[in-house]
Amino acid sequence: MRRALLVFLLFAGCAAPHSPPAPAGPTFEFTVEVDHDHGDPSQHNASIGLDLVSFVDATTLLGEELGRLSDIQFHGDLATVTVNGRAGASSGGFLLLDVRDAAHVRLLGRYRSGSEDNWYTKFSPDGRFVFLTANGNTDANSAAGALQEDLRSETIAGPARGLQVVDVTSPDAPRLAAFYPAPVRVVNVAPWTGRDGTVWVFASIIQDRAARPAIGGQASTLNHVAVLRFDPSTPRLEEVAQWSPSEVVGGQTFPHDLFVARNPLTDQDILYVAYWDAGGYLVDVSDPRRPTTLGRVTALDAADHVHTFKAGDELIAGKLFAVLAPETFAAEPTGTYRALDVSDPARPMEVARWTLAPNPTNAEALLWSPHEFTVSGGHVYASQYHGGAWILSLPDLHPAAAWQRSVGDPGRTGDWAVDIETFVPHAGVAYAIDMGSGILVLRPSP
Repeated sequence: MRRALLVFLLFAGCAAPHSPPAPAGPTFEFTVEVDHDHGDPSQHNASIGLDLVSFVDATTLLGEELGRLSDIQFHGDLATVTVNGRAGASSGGFLLLDVRDAAHVRLLGRYRSGSEDNWYTKFSPDGRFVFLTANGNTDANSAAGALQEDLRSETIAGPARGLQVVDVTSPDAPRLAAFYPAPVRVVNVAPWTGRDGTVWVFASIIQDRAARPAIGGQASTLNHVAVLRFDPSTPRLEEVAQWSPSEVVGGQTFPHDLFVARNPLTDQDILYVAYWDAGGYLVDVSDPRRPTTLGRVTALDAADHVHTFKAGDELIAGKLFAVLAPETFAAEPTGTYRALDVSDPARPMEVARWTLAPNPTNAEALLWSPHEFTVSGGHVYASQYHGGAWILSLPDLHPAAAWQRSVGDPGRTGDWAVDIETFVPHAGVAYAIDMGSGILVLRPSP
């Protein structure tokens, strides 16, 4: 008989739910069983410190569509779950869900983007709009012209590339309201309310993954963060500035995930930029029209393609901490989470590391890789694709809970039995998106 995927060596103490959810008491040590059938649900039945509150099957949400679920975001009792479509099988876009009762999550509406490649959504600060990254289908040509026609007709029919702004004031009938075209792709966005009340949207623009030589002493700006001013009354997005690293860096260099938060110690609005092989950047956007680079996180491993970089929402022992993690691919090690003291954003200092033990090498792309995570209430809610969902404590990054159970029908899309794409706490529970099978609502438990 094969062993369960997660083999726990030591666990002491208990966990108690609070908001945001996080277990209390001692942490545990563990290792990972690597040699098993990744698609066999019976071999994925380990969890510790987390109970299943409810499960929403992907088939219930998508019917016969073979799209995969992706990012989840919240605004009050409303949630969006991004749908990443598949060629000839389903459209991308997102779902709108009523999450006021975590035990009975309800589907309210479905927005279809006309694009297969949709990974992220973010709510506008007032919750009236959703920003969706839409990156077309398999054709790499710009679809701005087609999208303009779609905008006039209030439908989405062609492959859309760029940032779509969707009106969700009627969740059962979301509609395209505006767009910002991009010739290749917008990966991620971060809305932010400025000090004067202006709504800003920071967008990661990718046009070329390769490194470029310096031009006039500056690195290439093909890949950059666009600073967009959002007028919700129109609605309209207007680019007012760009940011990219000033130094020339090798490897594949482009902005991936973006996160904005005010540093309570310095009173600066800081943009945290995951810049793939170039590391992580801290950028002062107190005046979004003039973004200024403050600090950079380097000295990473060769496989550390920095995917996500986020700060916590509270001080711990008078200090502000952030977490940085990569995304890793075939023949690369799983990848390392790093906790950083960013109290002084110009001098980020690493204080702890965590790696899924025994740091297995990916037999295929993304297998054990980190992906999206959330930093809240002194804990990191981490997703590890086939490695499951984890709660890590800050600042030491010790594991406090883990989930690696197969729920639903992962064979629906032919994926791994466990494939956790994101993990987000909300209203006393935490939502894990299993890309193939559905939405898991989890609560800390003894």
